[in-house]
Amino acid sequence: MKISKILLFVTLFVLGISLGTQAQFFYGVTGGYNGYKLTGDTYGGMNYLNAPSFGAILGYKLKIDFNLQAEILYIDKGVHQLFTHQQTLTTTEFDTIVTTLDIKKYDNELKLSYLEIPLLIKKSFSLRGGVFPYDRKTGKLDFDIFIGPYFGYRFGSSTKMKVLRTRDITKDGITTPGTETNYDSTSFFMGQNVTITRTDSTYNEDFFSNDVPNYPSISGLNAIDAGITAGIGFSIEVSENSKFTVDGRYSMGLLTIDKTYFNDVDFLFSSFPVTNGVPVTIAANNFYRVERRTKIDLRNTGMGVYVGYIYFLR
Repeated sequence: MKISKILLFVTLFVLGISLGTQAQFFYGVTGGYNGYKLTGDTYGGMNYLNAPSFGAILGYKLKIDFNLQAEILYIDKGVHQLFTHQQTLTTTEFDTIVTTLDIKKYDNELKLSYLEIPLLIKKSFSLRGGVFPYDRKTGKLDFDIFIGPYFGYRFGSSTKMKVLRTRDITKDGITTPGTETNYDSTSFFMGQNVTITRTDSTYNEDFFSNDVPNYPSISGLNAIDAGITAGIGFSIEVSENSKFTVDGRYSMGLLTIDKTYFNDVDFLFSSFPVTNGVPVTIAANNFYRVERRTKIDLRNTGMGVYVGYIYFLR
């Protein structure tokens, strides 16, 4: 509710500031380069995913030297994740304790493609005519500031995943270093924190790993995104009716994009019946599996640099 009120207030402010003014319409094109990542809860290895963006501009200039500007952008968001998962497993072989240090190094990308509409209010300050409203003919170079809400719809996605696994084995006090190999991690996508708890220590984690459901799925991400965009830039008049613009902007998501995709999951395997346990049979042994999730609140956050060209209609 609080987030909805913030978006509503900013939207009404952007729209309301133009009431009662005389407008000059303009249109144009824009393109840029962004870096986005997921922020919110602490989650390991979240780095910026860099990608280009492009789109169209439609708006109008107000006499008080404000612009009300809507953009329609194709933009890629998501995350580049570098993540290391380390786990120590202990088993017994003929009364000898064997310790395995299992290390998985993730290098993954999740790319989310959005159709995004920022609705921006822009204020221009003439570098020749002062910071007060002025006649457009007196200023050729402006300093611009802008802010407004954005609304996005995710229409596509893609993933790249690479995981290297090393298993160092210690037996009788002697450690044998493992060889780094490619690891099939379809069950543990994007470094999702998947753990296996067992009531019977006779069985190690690998014994149960093939019975862990394949998670996550893109359907576990929300398709709608919304937030606030703000930035600064410069605009240069290249003719009486056109301008070239360049700006830097920061976008902060206000809606969580995650439903179940990045949830931490613990699978409990019990040899005896437990609440919410699902009966499973592994290697002729009967167990009860319980799936326990911890929801992660993650939001799109990023920054970018854009250039554009706009033309004013007379």
